[in-house]
Amino acid sequence: MHRRDFLRVTGLASTGLAISSFAPSAFAQALRQAQDGASDKWRTFEVTTRVEVLKPDGVTRVWLPTPLTADTSYLKALGNTYDAQGGTTAIMTDAKSGAGIVWAEWQPQVKPVLVLTSRFSTGYGSLDRISLHTMRPTWLSRRPWMPCFSPAMPG
Repeated sequence: MHRRDFLRVTGLASTGLAISSFAPSAFAQALRQAQDGASDKWRTFEVTTRVEVLKPDGVTRVWLPTPLTADTSYLKALGNTYDAQGGTTAIMTDAKSGAGIVWAEWQPQVKPVLVLTSRFSTGYGSLDRISLHTMRPTWLSRRPWMPCFSPAMPG
């Protein structure tokens, strides 16, 4: 037996043993989570974003995106709070997409600081691999930066 063949066979054997010992435990863990209803569990997050304009010149405006404002199967909006001391603030929401933006405006000689705190929950979900392969984004079909290989082109 040649040295390369020996290394190849022993490498494959050790990989096979590692996979066979890992796969049952991973399968059991996935089965346990499915039986426990892990897909119904939600994790809650609180994200605080602070924006301070260091060198304002004249009227200062700041826009900050918020998490989705409409509940979906994977995200539940728990609310947004925002504060812009000495300024005017409001939140705008797009009814079609559920996207939100907090905006603030300060007059000259006011220190512009906007603090946005967003609370939301994310759920455990699973992806349907078949639908992932059948979905094709429109931008993917228009790739001007990728060359089209043909028999006339070398490569």
